[in-house]
Amino acid sequence: MSANNCYVIAKYRGLFYGWDVCAEETTTDFANGSTRILHIKMSQHVGRTAKEVRDNMIKDDLYYPEYGVVTDADLRLPKDGTPIRIAP
Repeated sequence: MSANNCYVIAKYRGLFYGWDVCAEETTTDFANGSTRILHIKMSQHVGRTAKEVRDNMIKDDLYYPEYGVVTDADLRLPKDGTPIRIAP
């Protein structure tokens, strides 16, 4: 099984939050309409701009983002298309 290794950066209430997502792919994620929920309290970085958050994540050398950076433009896990929702 392969993982959805990516960084997710999303704006929430005026700030940008960053997560290092290493979520195991399951065959039922997308088929069942499941949604990956990322909680603000669990984010690894917060900043005023997406660039600031991304730069800090790279500087901290979190897990290698095999599938790059997912942003507000398309909040889906890149490998299997599972929707991502940001929650407080």
